[in-house]
Amino acid sequence: MISAIMTLIGAFGGGALRLIPEMISAWTTRQQKDDAVRLAELHLETVRAELANRLDIAKLGAANIEAEGRAALDRAKAEAMVIAQQGQAQLSGVKWADALTLSVRPVTTYLMLLLYIAFKLIVIRDAVLQAESTATTATVTSLVSIVWNEDDAAIFAGVITFWFADSVLGRRSRR
Repeated sequence: MISAIMTLIGAFGGGALRLIPEMISAWTTRQQKDDAVRLAELHLETVRAELANRLDIAKLGAANIEAEGRAALDRAKAEAMVIAQQGQAQLSGVKWADALTLSVRPVTTYLMLLLYIAFKLIVIRDAVLQAESTATTATVTSLVSIVWNEDDAAIFAGVITFWFADSVLGRRSRR
């Protein structure tokens, strides 16, 4: 019986000894496959990161190209405005047309000044009529405060500044 047990132990031991290299080989194969999967995942992450980098670079390049395009368009608009202004400033050589062209701003200014004065005279007349109807006296001080206020001062300053700046710029452009 001992010999039978020894035979069984030998058989199981021989079988076990034969299976151990197979189990090690299977475990090694599994480890290699796991390593290959991890390596493929790392490679995939690297490719993803590289593609994301390229996409970011492409987006930055597109934004840069767009900004350069906008800047070029703005420069072209500014140059077109300068050319248009220079074209408008040139005289045609026809005396009456040139005189008319040069007189537009001054005549417009004088007309606006006349309308402004007429409006203020109407305001003074209405203030005097109202003072007469209420049996009060319209003093010079009350009339001045009606005729000349902060808005009037701002309009006057704007017109005067415009014409003085225009004359300085006109002299500078003639040099």
